[in-house]
Amino acid sequence: MTIRWLLCAGIVLLPAHVWAAGGDHDDERARLNGSWTSTVTSEPVVWVFEGLPNKLHLVASQKGEHVLELDCDMAAHTECVGKDGGKSVKISMWFDGPKLVQLEVHGDELTRRNFIPSESGDSLRVQTTPPNGKPETAELKRTEVSADRTAR
Repeated sequence: MTIRWLLCAGIVLLPAHVWAAGGDHDDERARLNGSWTSTVTSEPVVWVFEGLPNKLHLVASQKGEHVLELDCDMAAHTECVGKDGGKSVKISMWFDGPKLVQLEVHGDELTRRNFIPSESGDSLRVQTTPPNGKPETAELKRTEVSADRTAR
């Protein structure tokens, strides 16, 4: 075997290997599906994820009101479109391994969230870095969802 042949084979096989490795996280990513509620705040926010790993419908509710609703095509890596507080919004979301990363821009302010499911699938850690730059972490628990997608 020549070095040229090995290089050509590596170029052909590498994309297949990278594509296959991406599929390894599908089960981990699908663990995000469902409803999640914070257990430490007096006015909990309920996050509902549906359709992962390829499509995403995301609803965040507080006091029974939808404060954020998004639809994303996770396979196409496009911006998510939806409503935040009743206003149109575009938010970027992508996977970094099993972790879902969200970047939300309002004017010149940037908020980053990392949604990290536990291995058991019964809890979700949300790391939020708001515009002031002071990171916060919240632990959410899986909850049941009623027909209107708010926690029971």
